[in-house]
Amino acid sequence: MSNAYRMVPGPRGEPTGPKKPEEIRLPTEEELKRGLLDTIAEPKNTLPFSEFAVVKFMQGIKAKLSEILERKAGLLAELEEITDYETLLQSLDSYFTKMTEAINNLVSEIEKNEQIPQMLGVEAVEELIEDIKNLLYLDPKKDGDLINRLQSLPEIYLKNHIGRCQLALILEGGNNLEKFRERVQTAIKRNNYEELTGLVREISALKIMQVYPSSSSPILSEREAYKLKAKYDKLRRIANYQAILISEGGNNLEKFRERVQTAIKRDERDNYEELTGLIQEISALEIMQVHPFSSSPLPQEIEAYELKAEYDKLRRIANYQAILISEGGNNLEKFRERVQTAIESNNYEELKGLVEKILALKIMLFYPSSSSSFLPEREAYELKAEYDELKFIAYYQAVLILDGGKKLEQFRERVQAALGSNNYKELEGLIQEISALEIMQVYINPSSSLPPEEKAYKLKTEYQRMIEMIKEAQKELRKLRSST
Repeated sequence: MSNAYRMVPGPRGEPTGPKKPEEIRLPTEEELKRGLLDTIAEPKNTLPFSEFAVVKFMQGIKAKLSEILERKAGLLAELEEITDYETLLQSLDSYFTKMTEAINNLVSEIEKNEQIPQMLGVEAVEELIEDIKNLLYLDPKKDGDLINRLQSLPEIYLKNHIGRCQLALILEGGNNLEKFRERVQTAIKRNNYEELTGLVREISALKIMQVYPSSSSPILSEREAYKLKAKYDKLRRIANYQAILISEGGNNLEKFRERVQTAIKRDERDNYEELTGLIQEISALEIMQVHPFSSSPLPQEIEAYELKAEYDKLRRIANYQAILISEGGNNLEKFRERVQTAIESNNYEELKGLVEKILALKIMLFYPSSSSSFLPEREAYELKAEYDELKFIAYYQAVLILDGGKKLEQFRERVQAALGSNNYKELEGLIQEISALEIMQVYINPSSSLPPEEKAYKLKTEYQRMIEMIKEAQKELRKLRSST
């Protein structure tokens, strides 16, 4: 329990002022039940007004706290007398509603008083509020019989979602939550991986983690279950990230750095297997399976975010180096030769096939940065640019074969014939046919330095002129028809 406010006696027994915050003690539940409520000295008029007001305020808090405990005892006594399981679960919700209302009112009263934190200290007030909130939960030592009855509820009753939430609140709130907090903190101080992973499993197996309460539920016990689950989930995240930092940080990270650097320095084709193996190992690490936030309030999660970024960096370096080995050098030269041969033979099918093969390369599935601080990534950027150029050359040459030459001449003849015969329907059909050509579906850079792209731009311009010519002729035909 928290420390209650009490006066420090002077040499003659008179109160001289408040004790230090860490020495303030709130009476325990046992003391309140036994009537030991007189541990705070009566204020004297000689005290400064602010201190006098705080003492009076704390006396009022103690009185209301005593009332809450009496109400709790009465409500629990009523629950003890209920023999029907369904009625017991329904009455539990009434217990949570009445107790939460009383606790929230008292907490609100404390939070509204600005003098209390100044006199007692912020930490002491926070601890006091936390202890008051914990009065909602049952104590295994005192309420063991009721807890045992709830634990032995037949499964048919626990299929009820609210019933599960209520049971989880009773069994895993209050002292149980505090014990888990202490165990997690102790494991962190010991830097004990096994203990932390064990705690993660224990927390995950709790009843509260098996329910899915809503924060906006009209049922108060469900809303409280939502808050309790959030607290356990926070503990689980802390323990999990700390365990990952122990197992995959420090020396483990350094070893991976050394292995990646060694594999890159060798720069041998045989080393491709080693690099791809490193990528798989890094990808399989536990840190790569979680999604920590850089802006998390949990120090362990922030560190885990930074650790993941380090491993991701290593994976990128290894990945780009592996791509350079497998798709750079001779492989790039072979693609250049194949594209050139296909252009010389004017082979449409071969060119289209080469475009598909280039697009399927691993380098084309990544987006390396030209300004990266990693040499393999900058080199991968340059390699991708080379393949991208080959792809455009092959693609535009294929389009030129498909939509240029004889096809262009045929369209010119058809357009001229349709214009000569003033065939409005034929002209409309020609617009649709030309617009559907592959050359009309691509964006072509007019300032490109690639000869096939330059030619493709001119070809597209020719087809666009045809369409404009047809549209002008259609306008004239419409005018002629309207005048007759």
